[in-house]
Amino acid sequence: MGQILELPFFAPQNRLPAPLPSQADIESSGKVLQEYTGRRVVLYDNYYIIKYGANVSLTEGENMLFVNEKQAAPVPEVFALYSTTDVQGNNINYIIMEYVSGQGLDAIWAHLDSS
Repeated sequence: MGQILELPFFAPQNRLPAPLPSQADIESSGKVLQEYTGRRVVLYDNYYIIKYGANVSLTEGENMLFVNEKQAAPVPEVFALYSTTDVQGNNINYIIMEYVSGQGLDAIWAHLDSS
């Protein structure tokens, strides 16, 4: 990925743990982990974490792809980055990434020190 990433991005089929869910599958099923105005995070079939909504930035997914390629820091693998338009004409962004079991950073952040 040493060049500018072109969107939409979809990982090669052989990298996927399961077929990517459709938009309808994402919106109608999955365990909701977080929900804010314009942003929803769901666990889909214990394979994928999916962030989607008008307030989801695809830059987050692009940054994860960059860190995964360039750094030793563990980040979930990103499998898809794309946008659609809803019936009101709003952009809805999707980040589909690897599900990694364990505590989320948001749950432990307050207990970490500067070292």
